[in-house]
Amino acid sequence: MLAEQEATASKARRDADEARKKAEASFTSGANVYMPQYERDDFMQVDRECHKPPIEMFLGLGWDEDKDTGRRHYRRFYPDELENVREIIPNPSPFNTYDLKRGQSRGAKVSMWKSLFGGVKHDASGEASTE
Repeated sequence: MLAEQEATASKARRDADEARKKAEASFTSGANVYMPQYERDDFMQVDRECHKPPIEMFLGLGWDEDKDTGRRHYRRFYPDELENVREIIPNPSPFNTYDLKRGQSRGAKVSMWKSLFGGVKHDASGEASTE
């Protein structure tokens, strides 16, 4: 059952990636913020939004009461962290990364409770460690 759920989730991710790639190919604007365009509907006497960007690439924010309000806009979004998106950051990782450890590896004092109940960790040299 777990393998079936993982297969379903991976298929959904693949389908979303494929839809996003198709939307990128069809939408030519390279902007990260897209302002809506409006056409006048003479029959209903309202301004209707036209030429909407694809929903796979852009997230609609705000609202407009009429075409002159200027609050409604679309922002590009990415489904993963920007460090993992190759079109944003082409290098594997431009950031410094360090492995952090918490605790003391040499000369650590062992508490009475851990010594009684066997919760003491030892490093390669045999000394107590609190890492």
